[in-house]
Amino acid sequence: MRKTLLVFYSRSGTTKALAEKIRARLGCDVDMEEVIDLKGRDGFFGNLTGGIDALFQRQTDIGSSTHDASGYDRIIIGTPVWYGNLAPAIRTWITQNATHINGSAMGFFCTFAGKGDARAGKKFQGVAKPMAPAFLSVQNGEKDEITLGKVAAFAESLT
Repeated sequence: MRKTLLVFYSRSGTTKALAEKIRARLGCDVDMEEVIDLKGRDGFFGNLTGGIDALFQRQTDIGSSTHDASGYDRIIIGTPVWYGNLAPAIRTWITQNATHINGSAMGFFCTFAGKGDARAGKKFQGVAKPMAPAFLSVQNGEKDEITLGKVAAFAESLT
């Protein structure tokens, strides 16, 4: 059985909820790592600076990892989509762990309010090596039965 690390960033809780659904669906021992953005992203100005940082593909200061990515042979990464881009905290985590995740099986998932999930998927492929064969995108407010069906297909593609 593969040792799996599920890494995600969630400002509002939507991406975290999806991460928990993925973990439950995988039905195996999955370690979860919530990436903490040390730059305040709450409120109007936090949302604004987060969007600008994402738009310009900037990195940010993040909290220390609780798991060593080099100890996993499957890594699943999740992010909200901000202006068609990865959230700065996930971009930073991927960059900081690039040498550790090389050679791991990969999966990528994202949540989004409007558009940009396909664009974010391409941005992920540009940042993370190797390429992620499994991709899941869920629009905020999507009906739960649709989301659960997508999660099931995503989990199946990871095995």
